[in-house]
Amino acid sequence: MPATVIFFTKVCFLILSFSCLCYGHSEHHHKTISAHKHGEAEMSIAMEGEDIEIDLQSSAADIVGFEHKAHKKDEKLKLAQAKLKLQAARSIFQFEGGDCKLLEHNSDFSAVEDKRSNIADHIHTTHISIPEAKQHSDISAHYHFNCTNIDHIKSLSVNLNEIFPAIEKLDVSWIKNQHQGHEELSKNHSKVIFK
Repeated sequence: MPATVIFFTKVCFLILSFSCLCYGHSEHHHKTISAHKHGEAEMSIAMEGEDIEIDLQSSAADIVGFEHKAHKKDEKLKLAQAKLKLQAARSIFQFEGGDCKLLEHNSDFSAVEDKRSNIADHIHTTHISIPEAKQHSDISAHYHFNCTNIDHIKSLSVNLNEIFPAIEKLDVSWIKNQHQGHEELSKNHSKVIFK
């Protein structure tokens, strides 16, 4: 089996095992793995070989301040600013003990981006409402780092609370080679220790 398939399988297993362990069964169907809570975000970290994959998921309200489709100019500006902040991986993540370079980043703002056609925009501005589903909206981001001396990485500082102050708690699940762990980060505790 190719190494990338094995790595992807481990990442999926990590996400599923921690979501089942920590959150159990939810009666509501959301786009997220677990129950959507304002002020709380989730992050999974998978390290293998020279690769580190980090996935982040948060309520849109904690990232941009709202959960509906962005129609107004100030909402669209908040989206653009949040995208730039999430792209700045070096300001969010600091690895201790390894030399890591960001290879890939992508983020998903589709739950709050307004991608309607000009006709739909015209209908909206003429006060004919188009119903939007009442649901929670989430934003996710993915980071792929390549690191030399990955075995020497002892910790990861995550400055997400400083960049997005509405995130009060960050629930982190990680796997490094054959070890795994869980850490709850906050404004006073922003470092994941890999044991």
